[in-house]
Amino acid sequence: MTRRETLGVAIGTGGLALTLVLFASGHLDEQIQWLFFDSAGGGWVFPERDNLWRPVFYTWPKTALYVLAGCLFLVWSASFFAERVVRYRLAAFYLLACLALVPLAANGLKAVTNIACPSEVAPFSGNLPHVGLFEPYPPGTADGRRFRCWPAGHASGGFALLGLGFLGFSRRVWIGFLPGLAVGWTMGLYQMAKGVHFLSHTLVTMFGALLICALLSVLARRLADRLGLKGQAGF
Repeated sequence: MTRRETLGVAIGTGGLALTLVLFASGHLDEQIQWLFFDSAGGGWVFPERDNLWRPVFYTWPKTALYVLAGCLFLVWSASFFAERVVRYRLAAFYLLACLALVPLAANGLKAVTNIACPSEVAPFSGNLPHVGLFEPYPPGTADGRRFRCWPAGHASGGFALLGLGFLGFSRRVWIGFLPGLAVGWTMGLYQMAKGVHFLSHTLVTMFGALLICALLSVLARRLADRLGLKGQAGF
């Protein structure tokens, strides 16, 4: 593994473990969430039916990520026919894998963890108890409902761009990770301000994305060596 990949695996794994430990009780999450909730008015910074800012922080970023994925697919496809883009084949395939697998992992976890959103729990705008990861809800509180709020799904697409940091287009390691951090936290903080996610939900998605992108980079380099791909940009 390269130094970047080693750091990615270490920080991703360590960050996940630390987040699970620090936020296990839910108390820290609740204290931070009060920054986004108006207890006097009983509402969030961005209301559920937010028609003004939703396109900026929700619709447009998702659309941009879909467009980016489409462009990467075109580059990858063209690399089999156009010699001038052959050197970008592996990088395009790698970023496509990041954009696909990070959201897939986040949404897969959401389907099984059964954690409610801040807006659904007390003492905010809901009436459910704030339970820990994989803890059952007290009898008579959830009424058989299933919840899909852990980890953060919307921000996962933004954090998938952390894969750019492993491509090595810049000698300054931190520059490559800036797009993923900027887009991921913009999308994540918006959802927190709507009462959709606690901070720990977004942190788990970020560290998980970093770990996945690092492991995919390791696999991509090994694939390049096995297939004898030489001179691939970013690798």
